[in-house]
Amino acid sequence: MYMYLFYYLTIVILLVLCFRRDVSEGMLGIFSPLSNSEMDYDPSRWNTTGIQEYNNCYAYAMNKMEWGRKRKPHPGHENNIETTRNDFTCDKMNEYLMKDYPGVYKTDFDTPCKCNYYKAYLAVDPKNDFHLYRQDSDGHWSHKPGSLKVTNLDASKRVIVNPEHADKNYKKYNYNDSCMFFCVPSEKSCV
Repeated sequence: MYMYLFYYLTIVILLVLCFRRDVSEGMLGIFSPLSNSEMDYDPSRWNTTGIQEYNNCYAYAMNKMEWGRKRKPHPGHENNIETTRNDFTCDKMNEYLMKDYPGVYKTDFDTPCKCNYYKAYLAVDPKNDFHLYRQDSDGHWSHKPGSLKVTNLDASKRVIVNPEHADKNYKKYNYNDSCMFFCVPSEKSCV
């Protein structure tokens, strides 16, 4: 009798775990494939005085850390494009990002980047703000919300397995428009 109860409870627990998105994706291995050029998740590099407050999600996703920036970068920054609220759309942010980094190319969640590239993701809160994420060497995703600390958690404090499906609704911003996955040249060689 107790043996059947044990098996029944075990099955119920496994079913519950499999239907929770944040656990099921990780347990079933539903990660975006890696190129093996992804950086390790190392928030301590970015969460230090002199770095944290001067770098944002764009700097983090593009791996362009700078100390003492005058202004935090945004798509278009490298081409001296001064963005306004009207530019915070997928079309404009995609266009500006591709102009800033011509070596970047679009992809999707299920396609690995070429060797010597890593995957990043762009979303917008239309007419309000933009936000970027990057994939780490463990398959999870991380981001740097503005001048806050680098984290691998979404707005619901869950580890990010797929930024497109992560909770992107923060108190001030809701990055509900999914713009693109893209591949960024990496300093880390896959060979």
